[in-house]
This record gives sequence, structure tokens and C-alpha cells, in this order.
Amino acid sequence: MQLCEVIGTGRAAEIVGVSRDTIRRWAKSGRLRHILLPSGQMRFYEADIEALLRPVEMGLSGERWIWDWPDRKEGL
Repeated sequence: MQLCEVIGTGRAAEIVGVSRDTIRRWAKSGRLRHILLPSGQMRFYEADIEALLRPVEMGLSGERWIWDWPDRKEGL
């Protein structure tokens, strides 16, 4: 059985390049899976955070990195 790495709010925010408040907002709204500790602190699965950044094929320009925001509207 492989264990999933969990990280804190600060590290999650650092990876994605957003504020801690944004990470907390996404978690509280249900857009980002998290673990709530008895102390009230949040922990996130590192794989979920890294999945927010994914390569996307952009036509003839080749592969580029774009944000796959949890609250992104389809078709935009």
C-alpha cells in the first residue's frame, strides 16, 4: 500500500503560486480535497496540489504549462 504525501496550507500555496487564503477558500468551498485536523489546520494531498498544474497542448505552439484552476469555467 502506497501512502500519499500530505502537505500544509503554506506549502500548497507555494506550489500553486497563490495565497494561503486562496487555498483555504478552495478547500472550504469543496473545490480542493483536504484533511481537517482536530487543531483546525488543513492538510492537502500533494498529488492533488500538483495536479492543478498540468501540461496542455496549445495547437502549433507546442506544449505549454497552464493553470488548471479548480474554479475555472468550462469553455473559457
